Amino acid sequence: MTIKKTLADIVLTGALALVGVGCSHHPQYQEGKVTKESGTVVNIVESSGALFGNESVKFGNPNYVLTVETDQGKYTINVEGRYSKPLAALAEAIEVGDRIKFKTNHWGGKDRDYFSRDRIGSVPSDEIELLGK
Repeated sequence: MTIKKTLADIVLTGALALVGVGCSHHPQYQEGKVTKESGTVVNIVESSGALFGNESVKFGNPNYVLTVETDQGKYTINVEGRYSKPLAALAEAIEVGDRIKFKTNHWGGKDRDYFSRDRIGSVPSDEIELLGK
């Protein structure tokens, strides 16, 4: 019975170690106030009526950039569009003065920062949450 208990303890310890390694990821978030919106998506959303008469216009590589003031300083975020939260919809929903929450790192086998030391980086649109005013 001692050998079975010892083997069971070894297996349990090994399983806990593997689970522990898999759970070491801790996403980090920042909250702050949007102080500026820019990019081609903002210009499209802000325009009223047709852009160029009745012509159909196609924009290549739409972009959306947010400047956000947090307790840790200013973040400049290039927002990468995702199917679940398109750039145009996010730009329509967010206004200067709104508070947002955004992820600052992601897990891809190891923690990777979305931002450089000067707090300039890119965040997927579905990792930005609108908190309101």
